[in-house]
Amino acid sequence: DRVRRNCEELQDMVRDYLDLSRLERGELVAHPQAVDLVKAVVEPAVDHTSVFFGSRGIALEVDAPPSLVAAADPDLLRVAVNNYLTNAAKYGRENGRAALTLRREGGEVRITVRNEGEGFSPQEAERLFDKFVRLRNAATQRTRGSGVGLFTVKNIAALHGGRAWAESEPGSWAAFHLSFPEPAVPAVPA
Repeated sequence: DRVRRNCEELQDMVRDYLDLSRLERGELVAHPQAVDLVKAVVEPAVDHTSVFFGSRGIALEVDAPPSLVAAADPDLLRVAVNNYLTNAAKYGRENGRAALTLRREGGEVRITVRNEGEGFSPQEAERLFDKFVRLRNAATQRTRGSGVGLFTVKNIAALHGGRAWAESEPGSWAAFHLSFPEPAVPAVPA
């Protein structure tokens, strides 16, 4: 399990830098299509990150409708959700709980990943989505990270006309959100 987790972490870090390179060259472009976010984004991301949660004994709960069709780029949203879930597993409280929630509300689609853990201050929350920013505390010192994943998520949200942000109660929990506007008339999923 440890070898597999380390390989997955290394693979994610390489992917982060490749995505950053595509962003900086202007090659990371959204190609929205009608997509079932549960089947095309949530389920693959949960499957991809399950080894991280399992290795730390963190129980992940998924709260999503059976189907939620929206106009979005499924590949880019998978990158964003993978990043949020990987961070929840890496920085969440060992043997704790995490949750992924997918909702349609107020003309927007919102994806939230919440985990129990150290969290961060409101001042730190403002900087988390900047390039190469990593918090410096006991939980992050022993965990590998590139400092570009949340920057990429922020850009993916912007490519969808939306936003990414975080909130926390220090010492208790952290939540990361991504929302984007829902089109007036969703198309049939591809």
